[in-house]
Amino acid sequence: MLSPEMLEDRRSAPLLKDQDFVKRIWGFGVDEVHLLVTWGVSFRQEFSNLGFWRAKLPSRMVLLAMTATLRKGKHFASVHKTLGMLTERTVYCIALLDVPKSGSSSALQALAVTANAYNTETLELLRGPSKQVKVTIATDKMSVGVDISDFEVVIITDPQTSEEVVQKGGCVGRDASQVRNPKVIAYIPPKRMEEAVAVAAASQENKRGEPTPKKPRTKGQSTGNGRESPLDDGLAKLTVAKCKHDKITEQFGHEDASNPQSPTTSTPAMDTHSASQPTLSLPSACLCSGCSPEPPPPIPEKQKRKQHYVPVHEQVTKELKVHATAQLILYRQRLWDSVLLTNKLQYIMLGKDKFFLDDTILAIVDALAMTLTKAKIEEAVRPYPTISSFPPPTSDVSTSSSPLLQHTFDIAISKILDPFIGDIFSHQDPCERWILVQYIGILYDQLDNQRAEHHQRQKEARKGSKVTKGKTPEDSSKDEESEEVLDSEWKDNDELPYDEVRSAIESAHAAASAANPAPSPRPLMILISQRYSLHHPLLQI
Repeated sequence: MLSPEMLEDRRSAPLLKDQDFVKRIWGFGVDEVHLLVTWGVSFRQEFSNLGFWRAKLPSRMVLLAMTATLRKGKHFASVHKTLGMLTERTVYCIALLDVPKSGSSSALQALAVTANAYNTETLELLRGPSKQVKVTIATDKMSVGVDISDFEVVIITDPQTSEEVVQKGGCVGRDASQVRNPKVIAYIPPKRMEEAVAVAAASQENKRGEPTPKKPRTKGQSTGNGRESPLDDGLAKLTVAKCKHDKITEQFGHEDASNPQSPTTSTPAMDTHSASQPTLSLPSACLCSGCSPEPPPPIPEKQKRKQHYVPVHEQVTKELKVHATAQLILYRQRLWDSVLLTNKLQYIMLGKDKFFLDDTILAIVDALAMTLTKAKIEEAVRPYPTISSFPPPTSDVSTSSSPLLQHTFDIAISKILDPFIGDIFSHQDPCERWILVQYIGILYDQLDNQRAEHHQRQKEARKGSKVTKGKTPEDSSKDEESEEVLDSEWKDNDELPYDEVRSAIESAHAAASAANPAPSPRPLMILISQRYSLHHPLLQI
């Protein structure tokens, strides 16, 4: 027992020239002979040379070719020609006898030229009593020569021929007592489906005597010689067939076991196979995807986006977002000036852009009036309205006047800032986090003032339009147009206008660099520990 590749090996040639060795060969057997057509073309070309080795052996030798998935017609004739076989003839067997399976594995290893213990261990994982393997991902190698009795489902991705579908599909449900509902699933890419329809239609036209069009070729399907392979006729017809079972029966010449009129379905004189293993009872109706298509998966309903309702007097418009972004950039500049005085090399080498990230600033501005509301800010800082009321970072919580209150404050602040603070360097100390939250609160007050001024200007514009009712229609239309423009400028936006914000960031950076404000006389942490009042320079907007 050896592979076709071993026949091609130069070490095998002396054996076939040895007459004593040749006399002891009684037969030349080829298992899975359909591979001459498939693998012999593109994958393992040594299969196509088996006819040459058959010719070198004596004519008295028995030739045995076995397969269950060889299509009728040109494929059958191709195998006959390659192996030099006689005209097809049928030999009827009176009885079907089971071959004893005990010791078969040891016998095969003894007869094989190379016995691989690794393969034996792998197969034991699949069929052993422990049966720990639930899913097996394999190459084409597992489709031949492997007999696992309890495979339930075989999934074939992008098959190339109908032989491949039948061969791999035959791995499921081999033991009817263990598998009651075997399934074969073949995934055909959409482009291959289109080609299958075209090939099947061309074949039908050819039967009517019309000229045969050129077969479409599939990109990426190599034949091994650099050319692209055409779509297999059998696979195309099987793909578009209404009943897959009938098409397989037609292509491979199998007798229809579900048809009581079939001559091969009569009970044989002696069938020991049926006594040792239960047969699979066929369903009354065909269950292939053509006869019994599965219902399409339900289309999931589109989830409506949950919209946060923001009252008009609290909405943060595009212009307000740009203003808030610029103010947070200036806050970062002041914060960085204080950090420089700490002389911490790891902070200085990072740079201010990495110390308080631009993305963090944009995320905070995006959340204004949505998840980061003014009410949450006020509730979080209520226990400590000023820096002077906040315990210094060096103080012991156990000796603090209200350790429980400080713990509650830390939790409230963390809930607010944790979704936004993405770096590990800034705003880790509770006092630093308190300053940022207070800064956002003051920023809210400024936004409220700007919003109030805008509404006041809008109100005055409306009053002015009422006073000018006696104007000409052209003047009135101009007033209405200017009012519409004013309203559109303050229309709320769901997302931050990043282009304008980026330009605002650049302008804020330039302004901060040009102003070059003098840094605070002491490091930030020292300033906080000495309990500066709410009017700390960091909080001056």
